[in-house]
Amino acid sequence: MRPLNVELLTRTVAQPWAIRPEAFVALSQLIIGGEVRQRALTDREGTPQAGYVPLNDESYITANQGLLPEVSADLTVLLVWGAVGRGWTTTDRYWFDAVEVDEITAAVSAAPAGSTVVLWFRSPGGIITGIPETAAALRQAGKTRRLIAFTDDLCASAAYWLASQCEQIVATPTAEVGSIGVYIALYDFVEYLSQRGVRLELFRAGDQKALGLMGKPLSDKDRAYLQANVDAGYRLFTRDVTNMRAIDVPHMQGQTLNNKAALDANLVDRFVPSAQAFFTALAKGKFDGQ
Repeated sequence: MRPLNVELLTRTVAQPWAIRPEAFVALSQLIIGGEVRQRALTDREGTPQAGYVPLNDESYITANQGLLPEVSADLTVLLVWGAVGRGWTTTDRYWFDAVEVDEITAAVSAAPAGSTVVLWFRSPGGIITGIPETAAALRQAGKTRRLIAFTDDLCASAAYWLASQCEQIVATPTAEVGSIGVYIALYDFVEYLSQRGVRLELFRAGDQKALGLMGKPLSDKDRAYLQANVDAGYRLFTRDVTNMRAIDVPHMQGQTLNNKAALDANLVDRFVPSAQAFFTALAKGKFDGQ
């Protein structure tokens, strides 16, 4: 048995949080030192439902239990059910039940030319690393495959960045979509540490080295540098979105929308009441020619 993962245990019990039961099972296995499933699909036990490509533990367990709607044999459905990005650590991938964007690209590329690929999102977004490259890969793949984004939960921030590169975005009315924006958050611990008699002694080469280090105050130059990075990311985000969809600037201020507001803002193309209704309508060609 592996030793107790104290770091993950601490992060789990240190604050209240909501988690789906399947993801909690995977976390518990890691915390107590049980076997950890490898995320490569070829290393996982069981066979997912036909047509589905699970990309993290929660989606794998759900697909392996046969809990998803039946889909046609020529359809590829990617289950993007977690935070998205590139370069996740093992702890991050369990904590966020994260999805590697390179797996999205590989799965879309593996779908036959001329086929339909559905990206089913249940994602709050993620980190910007790898997202612009994946968005470009989806645009390229969309030239030879039909890409449709679907969400019945949440498709926000980096997840919406990817969804916007698809031919259509279909959602349930109460699903939240959008959150087009970028941020960096740093906590200032200088006063907190000072009140406890702790002072940082920093030796460095490079006047912006150690930017964001606990106990080091930000300079105006640091703040300008960070804001420039945020602005650059936002330009990439809005450029990719507006190249595919006509969305006005007021609807790209970091907010999520649903129901009629999302439709009026052109964040989605149409609504369906459920995942089952979506796949039934798709099989009947209801979305053809849109």
